Amino acid sequence: MRPNVWFVVLACAVAGSVIPCRGAAQAVAQEASEGGPALTGHWAFRWTRLYEDGARLAGGGIGLTFGDRCRLELVGFGTASPSRYGSLEFRVAYGGIRLERALWRSGRFSTSGALFGGGGSFSTTEGHTGVEERTGIAVVEPEILQGFDLGSHARLAITGSYRWVTGIEGDILNRSDGDARGFAAGAHLSVR
Repeated sequence: MRPNVWFVVLACAVAGSVIPCRGAAQAVAQEASEGGPALTGHWAFRWTRLYEDGARLAGGGIGLTFGDRCRLELVGFGTASPSRYGSLEFRVAYGGIRLERALWRSGRFSTSGALFGGGGSFSTTEGHTGVEERTGIAVVEPEILQGFDLGSHARLAITGSYRWVTGIEGDILNRSDGDARGFAAGAHLSVR
């Protein structure tokens, strides 16, 4: 994929994610008066599909939370358990910027939406021959989180997301972008 296409995909993802956080400027100002934004980290685990088989993804990130409403993080994900279809093994790894915005809160329960934009790699390995093919990919991933506060500094959430991928088609023989696209369900633990 040409670098200018990567830039357009990432710019669209980041620009689109600014809309949910249009109140971030006020949140930043409020946090600044209360001592500044808080450092946040998270770990996540997802169950998803690669090609026609299930796979597990593990990942994490670190970033800043502004006023309990908006979170900006650098994150990464990769296959914790590769997906196998017959003797063909699929792997994916990607990283980028994730923006999360609180949508609703009632007591310890909360709902938030997030948008990820970035890139990484997708590879296949033929089990009988050991031949590996690899290509670069661009990833955009919207996500919804239903969380429960475990105290004032931790939250556990169940998540649902969709991974939109481009860059595979034409670069790996007989594979398409649809082999890496799909829905995922997961668990998300964040601390600050």
